[in-house]
Amino acid sequence: MSPHSTLFYDHYLSGRYQDAIEIMRQHIHPALCENQMKFIVAYGQLGQPEQARPYYERCQKDIPDFSSDWMRNNVFQVWNFREQDIRKLMDGFAKAGYPCKSCQ
Repeated sequence: MSPHSTLFYDHYLSGRYQDAIEIMRQHIHPALCENQMKFIVAYGQLGQPEQARPYYERCQKDIPDFSSDWMRNNVFQVWNFREQDIRKLMDGFAKAGYPCKSCQ
């Protein structure tokens, strides 16, 4: 995991969403879907779903099955994220307008 990603998760999980976005703007590989996802959840938490939409659409272009459920099942759970952190990430997706269907 890059230092940018580590800092992103620290900021995001601490509720410093704008700081999380700013650190991701400095990432060396911002176009990777994993990094695009970080903008989605942070903008969701900031109540700016319109800002999240282009990042979501880019991820769907790269990964046709992309969704909050896909991230939960294929990334967060595989990488052994803590359950409370997954819930907070899913909350960001939901606030961005992309709720996790398997989370309910």
